Amino acid sequence: MKKQVHAIEVIHVKETEDSHEEPDPLALSTNELFKSMHCLVTSLHIFGAIHINEDPGTKWTASKVHLVAVFLLLVLNQIRMGFNFVNAKINPEFFWDVMFYSWMLLAVTNSFNMYKVCICERRLVTVFTSWKEFNPRPSKTKTAHFKKKSRIYITTGWCYLLTSIISSLYAQFATSFLDANLVPFSIDSSYIDVIRVISVLLNILISGSWIFVNVLIFFLADVAHYELREFNREFRKRLTNDGEFHGELEEYRQRHQSICRFINDIDASIHLSVGFSFVVCMVGILLSIYNVIWWQRVREDSFMAVMITSWIMNSAITLFCIIIFGAYVNNEAHALANDAYNISLLNTTDTFRLQVSTFLSRLTGPPIGLTAASMFVIDKPTLLTMFFLKIVGVLVSYFVLIVQFSPSYSGGQTPSNMSHTAINHSLNVE
Repeated sequence: MKKQVHAIEVIHVKETEDSHEEPDPLALSTNELFKSMHCLVTSLHIFGAIHINEDPGTKWTASKVHLVAVFLLLVLNQIRMGFNFVNAKINPEFFWDVMFYSWMLLAVTNSFNMYKVCICERRLVTVFTSWKEFNPRPSKTKTAHFKKKSRIYITTGWCYLLTSIISSLYAQFATSFLDANLVPFSIDSSYIDVIRVISVLLNILISGSWIFVNVLIFFLADVAHYELREFNREFRKRLTNDGEFHGELEEYRQRHQSICRFINDIDASIHLSVGFSFVVCMVGILLSIYNVIWWQRVREDSFMAVMITSWIMNSAITLFCIIIFGAYVNNEAHALANDAYNISLLNTTDTFRLQVSTFLSRLTGPPIGLTAASMFVIDKPTLLTMFFLKIVGVLVSYFVLIVQFSPSYSGGQTPSNMSHTAINHSLNVE
């Protein structure tokens, strides 16, 4: 006869180190996850992309003023860049301005999102406190893993930013590539070099804000994936080949639910940035491909060709990373469904059967994971099949539409005008 075997130790006690005092989950100074990403938080502070204040009664701090000032500066810059579209004509230069404007708009969106989750809702603090709920005493192995991952992400981010700074300096002072960014100033102004320096500094601020917000998104997604993977590994150790579960199932179910709440808090903090990144990346890929085909300057200027190509690669890599990270989190969140089905219910209590049924309902129920602006959960089936095909369909459809209004190599006519000319000519002949 099979009997339910109760484990003596609980999960979170087993994986933690001895401590003389229970850490306060509300104090970020003792929160191991927050401490492990110290370099990332510092980088976000530099570019005014984060504000962490444990005391909601404190109205203004230096980091809060910095975040608000950067947000307002980005908004004003976005308004300034809008003057590029006054009396604009549909041509490759126009589409380049749209690409650059959309990227800056993404930076504004990220800044607004961080303002909302750090100041208005304090959801980012909730992310750390919810993690602490199921990690009261995390092991040194876990905290060391998070520190290592944080360093890898932050090093990658700074290398990317350094490349962006070098490209921006060269483009601003050695080419006319970014002259449109100087609007409403004229390049013939006596103080144009000062304006160029200010433009470079502004681009560095925008790049840093955009890069390290993305780094934060990827790091938190990686943490969620790690927690789910370790939980699944521990759960499977408790399940024998004949379906007998050695442990308190309700305790594991509650721990899984705590991790799901942690993921929900992460999503509430980043979903707006993730959703807008989808849009900007697709627009960037589409317009970049168009400019590669139709813009004569790209074929004549090697630096322009490199910049357009790097823009395509950057948009594709960003979109790919968001999909992969989101899909991995969703997959791990539901990965125990088959294992739960294998749990034997012979000679078990009604309470145990109810626990199995409740756990299965969660594992096979609504998708768990990160979302794009709360519109859909990023998962493997949706993104790699149906949604991916929709993206390709949208890109192809709009690409064909844009080509219909593109200048041809024959007399500057568009393909649409050429077709109308051919039709009119045939009618005249008749």
